[in-house]
Amino acid sequence: MSKVAQSLEVNSPPESVMDYIIDITNHPAFIGPLKSFTNIMVDVKKPGTTWDWVYSLAGVELAGKAETVRFVPGKEFVYKTTTGAKSTFTYRADAAGGGGGGNKTKLSLNVEYEVPVKALGKMKASVFEKLNDAEGKRVVENLKALLED
Repeated sequence: MSKVAQSLEVNSPPESVMDYIIDITNHPAFIGPLKSFTNIMVDVKKPGTTWDWVYSLAGVELAGKAETVRFVPGKEFVYKTTTGAKSTFTYRADAAGGGGGGNKTKLSLNVEYEVPVKALGKMKASVFEKLNDAEGKRVVENLKALLED
């Protein structure tokens, strides 16, 4: 399994951070390669809720289904992609900076994934992994910019 792990501090309370992330209609604003998502079934906060997605990285377009694994309000959102590419995304929001009134958050993004066979036809696995790691860094930086407005 390949991994992406990125984190940074955001000047926003953990609850606000997770409220923004759990609303998957916001995801195209901070995940650049995410082209679309459709067919959201029920409430994304509920485990088992599914949706379809299309993602394009370095000219490789992937499409599939995702499913909520776990949502802990103000703390964590975990979902997995089950077709198109196998992966698990974990967003965590932990209170940071003691004594600040709870307005700072350590935001963490962890992704475990299998490099899709479709990508291997266009590039080496190590190149795909480097591109995904750079994209993970952009995701947390985009979230910081959006949440600190």
